Amino acid sequence: MSDKNLKDQMNEYYRTRAPWHDDYLSYTDNQSMEKLLGPLIQYFEDYITNQDILEIACGTGNWTQVLAKRARSVLATDVADSMIQIARKKPYPEGKEN
Repeated sequence: MSDKNLKDQMNEYYRTRAPWHDDYLSYTDNQSMEKLLGPLIQYFEDYITNQDILEIACGTGNWTQVLAKRARSVLATDVADSMIQIARKKPYPEGKEN
């Protein structure tokens, strides 16, 4: 199988998964995400606070929200446009470059 076919399959998988991805992960809002992942966030907090972050494979933006609260700026990208569209609809801190 060619790399292009694998990429197309991956894109199709995430395109169809995007609409129910957050429900599947029980994501309701950023506060719930922060509580659920508290220890992991604490571990990385010193590494991301006031940094410029490039997030690759951001999916629906759950981690993007976590990063945006702490980082100076976040540039989030994903190969699946359907995931990016959901991520863009989430609330992020104002006055920061996201």
